[in-house]
Amino acid sequence: MFRDKYWLWLTMVFGVGSERIWEVMRFFDDPASAYAEIMSGTLNDKLSEKEKERALSATLESCTELIDICKSKGYGIVSYSSPEYPVLLRHIYNPPSVIYYDGDIKTLGLGRVISIVGSRKCCDKSIQTEKRLCHDLAVTGNVIASGFAVGADITAHLSAVSAQRPTVAVLGCGLDINYPSDNFMYRDEIRKCGVFITEYPLGTPPHRHHFPKRNRILAGISSGVIVTEAGEKSGSLITAELALQNGREVFCLPPSDIYDERFSGNIRLLRDGAVAVYGYEDIRTYYRHFDLTRLDVENHRLEYVIDTQENINIPEKIAIEENPVLKDNIEFIKKKKILSVQDYLNDDMTDEQKKIVEILWESELHADVIADKLSIEMSELMSLLTELEIDGVIKALPGKIYKLEEKE
Repeated sequence: MFRDKYWLWLTMVFGVGSERIWEVMRFFDDPASAYAEIMSGTLNDKLSEKEKERALSATLESCTELIDICKSKGYGIVSYSSPEYPVLLRHIYNPPSVIYYDGDIKTLGLGRVISIVGSRKCCDKSIQTEKRLCHDLAVTGNVIASGFAVGADITAHLSAVSAQRPTVAVLGCGLDINYPSDNFMYRDEIRKCGVFITEYPLGTPPHRHHFPKRNRILAGISSGVIVTEAGEKSGSLITAELALQNGREVFCLPPSDIYDERFSGNIRLLRDGAVAVYGYEDIRTYYRHFDLTRLDVENHRLEYVIDTQENINIPEKIAIEENPVLKDNIEFIKKKKILSVQDYLNDDMTDEQKKIVEILWESELHADVIADKLSIEMSELMSLLTELEIDGVIKALPGKIYKLEEKE
């Protein structure tokens, strides 16, 4: 998307994950407008000397070159303006302006994302419990996310992979950095089932201060965070706090030994009101009455993505060569907005098929999730789905994921 280079330029001026980006962007509807105003000198009184220096040294050409390098290596980039930007992440405090990814970025839209955090040195009991819980959550339609560290994180990812279900790994370094080295052997397996994401450009090493910033992304992409094992000063507690600050729920495994200091963080969270988890049913029950898949996803995506009057505000020099691409995106999204669920329904459908269409209108979902929502047996559901697929109403995706067929 044409705005990517402008968002990338802002990270070069203000720093990756810097709140300063959003302090400046509150004055603008578009990063290209911010770029034009900064380069014209209009905002000099609002910039520090270092920011002014970086604005002069950073170029759009270098941003475009970085994007091309990523593409040549098989990596992708989405910016805050991109329709593919994770919907929930868009609404946290200080969201990343640019995300680099390796794998399928659509993984984040395949179901409710649940983030798993815990110790790098979990006890055997915690590991075994986490494996079972993550497997059960994955096969019932949830997307498992974690931070790709040793211990609890890699256990969560591999539990999803073993169930052939999607997983999201959030890194605190560049995509091309093999960190931690102990987990390098699992990268291909995880990539096949999901995606690696990071806000750090290629070549960025895993500095210690990157991980608290990484944790806000881990909390931000998810509907809830599960803490498996955490000591009193565990980084998992930072993620839990960030989740609460951004309106996500915090779940916690009860300690296997209440006197073991390795679980002191769990005890503190439970005392403060975290939801105790005794099985995947607790997660499903919690979200049954508040399902985030019912969010108006398209409207959330449109915020900051599209403004049909934006060419008036973007300097002609910036917009003239890019506008055809922008127009294509506008027409595509406007076309989707015109459709309604009624366009997919017809009198020949059974009540159950109509319910399936209504559910899939909200978002593409795994067959297990659809069966759970309709409270029907899987064999009955598959028969209904097959009929709808033959009629050209829905489309089957890999991994038993279903979506409505796109209409011309």
